[in-house]
Amino acid sequence: MQNRGMNLSSPVSPRVKILVVDDHPNTAVLLARAISQLGTGVEVVSATSGRQALERVRRHGAADILITDMNMPEMTGLELIEKLHEQPGGCPTFSFLLTACDAPGLKAAARRLDIREVLRKPVHPQVVCQIVSQALEEMEQSRPYQELETQKRFRIPVADGQLAREADRATIAHDNPQIYNKPESQQGQLATVLQSAADAILMFDAGARLTLVNLAGQKLFTDYEAKLGQRLSAGAGYDSFLQLLDQARLFNAPISGEVVWPDQRVFSASITPVPGGGCFVVLHDVSRFKELEKVKNEFVATASHDLRNPLTSIIGFSLLIQQVGPLNDPQNDFIQRIQYAAANMSELVENLLNLTKFDLGVETRRDKVDVMHLLWEVAGEIGFQAEMKGQSLTIEKIELDTKVLGDALQIRQALRNLIGNAVKYTPAGGVIRLSLEHESNMAKISIKDTGYGIPSSDLPHIFDRFYRVRDNGHDQIDGNGLGLAIVKSIAEGHGGDVTVESEVGQGTCFTLKLPLVQTENISANSHITEMKIRS
Repeated sequence: MQNRGMNLSSPVSPRVKILVVDDHPNTAVLLARAISQLGTGVEVVSATSGRQALERVRRHGAADILITDMNMPEMTGLELIEKLHEQPGGCPTFSFLLTACDAPGLKAAARRLDIREVLRKPVHPQVVCQIVSQALEEMEQSRPYQELETQKRFRIPVADGQLAREADRATIAHDNPQIYNKPESQQGQLATVLQSAADAILMFDAGARLTLVNLAGQKLFTDYEAKLGQRLSAGAGYDSFLQLLDQARLFNAPISGEVVWPDQRVFSASITPVPGGGCFVVLHDVSRFKELEKVKNEFVATASHDLRNPLTSIIGFSLLIQQVGPLNDPQNDFIQRIQYAAANMSELVENLLNLTKFDLGVETRRDKVDVMHLLWEVAGEIGFQAEMKGQSLTIEKIELDTKVLGDALQIRQALRNLIGNAVKYTPAGGVIRLSLEHESNMAKISIKDTGYGIPSSDLPHIFDRFYRVRDNGHDQIDGNGLGLAIVKSIAEGHGGDVTVESEVGQGTCFTLKLPLVQTENISANSHITEMKIRS
């Protein structure tokens, strides 16, 4: 690769510091190695998180050139650059952002933070070297580069004061319907806001009769004449809305959900009971987002399916290379990295494909499944991994007659994800205990370990897609953050649920519950206690 005439063998004095940040260690190392080949005039440091990058800057001084990934756990690339701008002398001369997708507002944020260029992944190392070379040339031509003009700052425009006040009034009207009791002048202002609101706003009395509707609400009833003082007719296509309205009145508590209108539009409905037994309703049209979600899911399903063949070729040919002839140590290292990355990519593709099937509502099998048999099989499979780590994998209690109605492959996958995680996030010599019990017509499967534990701040998000705990030893373990999301989808798809309890340093207990198939003549002693799988 040409360096456009720049003589890197004659280093810039002092050496140019380049910081590469990517939460995938292989990518960070690959880019750092490639950039280090530009010459002795550069000093390249890599980091695998925004927090680690800030620590590098604190210890070794500010970087002249920053190359950072956008989507990273804990701290995005934009947030990292903002924090560097806030540090005295910590702002890099050139910043480059790597991203896999062009998110809304990303370009505007890049301009605000004076990011030199946003590059779409995957980025070839040669391209990165080229942009770094160009940056080095500019720094050389404008030496001393430490005296470069201070980075320009841009302000994010805020809402106009009048618009903000109007929004505040709409919020107050939604959260405090009793505002109708205010003086007439305030009622007039409120009426203006409600009538001009883009969302449909309706009000019903204690008898479910329509008492108020704004202009946007009137446009909802295209093939049905909704009159003030009358109820919406059952069987006219408003059944899902009427059911939600009845729930809010029955429990006398705010409720929200999605309702389908007769013309098949989908609305996000927020219903708030008001004094006197009536309800205040706000309907927001989310049909477009639902359609986009469907298109997204179909695209992910197609892309995931089409990625299988090239991944199979990558894995297959990387194995064949080792059989063609002897390789030196660096070559073997590169082959192993290729195989490792391809295996992770293959797992990610399969997980995405499975989640997309759940999102698209693909119908699953409904057979009578013997959960006891599945638990034994999965425990036996993963027992070898536990044995290699010197762990004890034990079934404490198991109900013999435990059958549920569902898809055996999906339930097996849920068990494999939960037990596999217990082995993965428990240090060597730890203990994993499994149990299968009956509780309130549910099969209750518990997986309890003595692992690292999950911080309380992470527990509410642990079943979110792509969410990963990055503290307390978790950041040293590979994963894509989809395993628990799949478990949740499988549990909910079978009419059950999954919960977690954890304490840092003590361990974690996941509980999977699935509805039982009712059987007769179940013995009171039909269970086995304390069976060790591996040790």
